[in-house]
Amino acid sequence: LEERLRQVEVATQKAPELPPDVVAAGDFPGSIRIPGSDAAIKFGGPVLGELFGNWFGRSTGIARFAASTADLLAGGIKTPDALRIAGRTSKGGRLRQASQRLAALLESGDVAAAEQWRRPVTATVFYAITAELPLDARIRLLQEIANCYVDRARSRVSWSQGILGPLTIFIVGFVVAFVALSLFLPLIDLINNL
Repeated sequence: LEERLRQVEVATQKAPELPPDVVAAGDFPGSIRIPGSDAAIKFGGPVLGELFGNWFGRSTGIARFAASTADLLAGGIKTPDALRIAGRTSKGGRLRQASQRLAALLESGDVAAAEQWRRPVTATVFYAITAELPLDARIRLLQEIANCYVDRARSRVSWSQGILGPLTIFIVGFVVAFVALSLFLPLIDLINNL
């Protein structure tokens, strides 16, 4: 069993392939990959990093976690072990910690104590994991949850790409207006003092 677990763990180290227009976690901690490129960006500071990192990265992280858990369950791995492995492959620290603790609580049979880990793994994933469902229904539900979170990440990317063009035009216009004003104010001042 340990050898099989090790093989599945190695096989799941590779993240599920997401479409190129989805913002995904970057190669270094706390970064996000820019859609359509291999470049990654990390927003600095506690405020910006939390705001933008959660905005873009959480949906893809939950999608990856749910898809990995569904794949592991389909491969015959028990739910607590699937949670542990899927948690190790996730890049989010809170999601990783929550999956490990949730797996331990599910093994002990204490579902009531597992309620505290509902928020980091989301309520829908928590329900799919803890509800009394047949295995094939649990797998399909986790796959659908993963698809929903991929769609959510796509909509966030399309919104951010839609606002990027007008915002760039506004910034360039502001810079041009500032340069023009800074060039003509001394000339107007010189003409008025004559």
